[in-house]
Amino acid sequence: AFVLAEEKYQVPDNVIAALLWIETRHGENLGHFHIVSVYLHLLQSDLRSNKKALTLLAIEKNKKVLEYPEEDIKSIMAERTKKRTLWAREQLLALASIRKKKHLDLKKLRGSYAGALGLPQFIPSSYQDFAKSIKPKAAANLNAPGDAIMSVAYYLSKHGWQNCDAESKIAALMKYNNSRDYADSILEISKRTAAQNHIPNARRISSTDDLATSDHCKAE
Repeated sequence: AFVLAEEKYQVPDNVIAALLWIETRHGENLGHFHIVSVYLHLLQSDLRSNKKALTLLAIEKNKKVLEYPEEDIKSIMAERTKKRTLWAREQLLALASIRKKKHLDLKKLRGSYAGALGLPQFIPSSYQDFAKSIKPKAAANLNAPGDAIMSVAYYLSKHGWQNCDAESKIAALMKYNNSRDYADSILEISKRTAAQNHIPNARRISSTDDLATSDHCKAE
């Protein structure tokens, strides 16, 4: 799966492995929350009673840090609860679309408290757009290592990953999780494990920091 993913999408195997380790420790921590219920819960964020309760919690928390004026908190929370509701609706529609194609059994679907699923922790809309099976025309099972590897490689490739461009790597990883620390951690882990990688792939491309000066990149 690593060899195929790298040949098809040009994302190094050690980068994919590092990302999957950070996300779920290679499947040790997949989560046990019912995915549909997570989004049905979030869908109610903008209800008046829920919005009021969440705003009061935010005001109470702010008293300890004095970061915002109280009126600003009310405005911020009104915007956030609306966005959360719209986002949850988007994810539920994605699940409905996936269910129509019989890709997932929604009754049994489990994942993180935030509604992410599988080894790579895709949200439903990401599953819909980027999940790939190692078997042609098969529905992707993100709990299966081969499908998870292919899906991560495809996701990063579609978000601009380029082996000879350090900034493109950071940008692609931050599309996956909007954190520079997250992106840096994956690249650091992949760099440390590259020397110990024994996967027999003659076309293997390094992901180390000095890649842009390598013979491979000069040739391109």
